Amino acid sequence: MLNKLRFFRSKSLHFNLEEQRQTAGRYFQGYFAAQDISLKTIEGGTLGITFLCKGLRDGPVFIKTHLPAKACRTALNKEYCILKAGYENDLSLERLCIPSGNASSNVFVLMDYLKPGSHISRTDILKLIKSYRYLKPDSLGFDGEGIYDMNELLHEARSSLYDLDKQGFYSAKIYNAAEALLENLGLYLTDAPRSLCHGDLADKNIMINQSGKKIILDWEDAFWGIEGYDYLYWLTFFSHRKLYNDREVFTVPGKPSEVIAGILTLILLIKNAISFYSGEYAHNKLGMNDRIEEIYIGMGMKI
Repeated sequence: MLNKLRFFRSKSLHFNLEEQRQTAGRYFQGYFAAQDISLKTIEGGTLGITFLCKGLRDGPVFIKTHLPAKACRTALNKEYCILKAGYENDLSLERLCIPSGNASSNVFVLMDYLKPGSHISRTDILKLIKSYRYLKPDSLGFDGEGIYDMNELLHEARSSLYDLDKQGFYSAKIYNAAEALLENLGLYLTDAPRSLCHGDLADKNIMINQSGKKIILDWEDAFWGIEGYDYLYWLTFFSHRKLYNDREVFTVPGKPSEVIAGILTLILLIKNAISFYSGEYAHNKLGMNDRIEEIYIGMGMKI
């Protein structure tokens, strides 16, 4: 979430997305000028520009490049390295650096065109998370640039709480509860072992390859966090609110309930901030304060 938050909050990262898509498409087609290829824009994403390409290989190819900011390029390089480390035997991957005409180059990642995943259950998501927990810094094949620690998320969550409270989005009881939970989470993070976290584990980012294996895409917000984060992040999507009637869904083995509540608070505070800076909050069905309170009630917290 950190990259998305900084993207929407920054006043210097405002691009004409359609113009950037057209420019990236020209660079790519120019690089393969000898071949008759076609590109179709795929909508979605925040830091990336994506296409469906035909004519380059026997089958369709998914292509992802980035907006013209160093942070966006770094995020795509990070994503490529993690995909290669985690799915080298399940996914055809290629990275190209194509000159952009201004003494620099754009990164393009090419991969198999995958099918969208079907309904993803809680059991599915827990199994998928186990599949990449083994990935360690020395196995990712890059210098770690752009992959941050969870403490940075904690700092942003605190800032978001203070900033949006000044805007009148939080009640006193939610503010006080969130502040205390973040303080406790900070103490817990001091000695907690780190593991790779996807950072944006949503159903839409889970695809299916030709062998029927589930592949997780969009690792641009990956970071070193703690076990349980990705599952709890997945749980906060509106489509999973139906699960909140069962208090068991708010458990993570080995994690105290106050730490789980702290992680959920961190996630929702940053999601709320992204919603605010992007302007999406005006269309949300549930207010920022109510969204957090719903989670606390589901956990059985007294606030």
